[in-house]
Amino acid sequence: MFQEIIADKLETMGFEPKRLGDDIFVFEYNGMKLLLVNEKDNESFLSISVPQFNEFADEEKIVIYEIVNQINTMLRYVKLIVENNNVNAVYECKLMSCDDIEDLLEYMIKALEIAVDVFIMKLKGVDISFLNQDDDDDDDDDESNTDSVADVESALEIFLRDIDG
Repeated sequence: MFQEIIADKLETMGFEPKRLGDDIFVFEYNGMKLLLVNEKDNESFLSISVPQFNEFADEEKIVIYEIVNQINTMLRYVKLIVENNNVNAVYECKLMSCDDIEDLLEYMIKALEIAVDVFIMKLKGVDISFLNQDDDDDDDDDESNTDSVADVESALEIFLRDIDG
């Protein structure tokens, strides 16, 4: 029953969730496939994930783990998981009766998008200055600081501010 409420909320938000099984829905957002899991026997558990958004070769493992660790340390609710040479992003939470489901879903989806974007940029070697707060070289304004990087940095800064409440 609660699964249908969540699927209805996603539809209200403009998504087209499709049921994959008893507990799983798939939907798309900005080119990403997301899975929504809400267990029947534990309706207060909610998980949204971006499965296998990055496949990598064995020789890339060290770099991948370093980026995953940095993002996992920074983003408290989104976790990147390495499994079988793939990276997955997952946001899990316990639903409370006071939660505004639509706001929560929007927040979860945006957080996953930020985590995936930051991961991909870091993997490409793009310097995200917001992540380098310890560095003293703030006058590094080269061509890598594009509008898309600035957008991700801005979204990341807002997300981290929201986490800290």
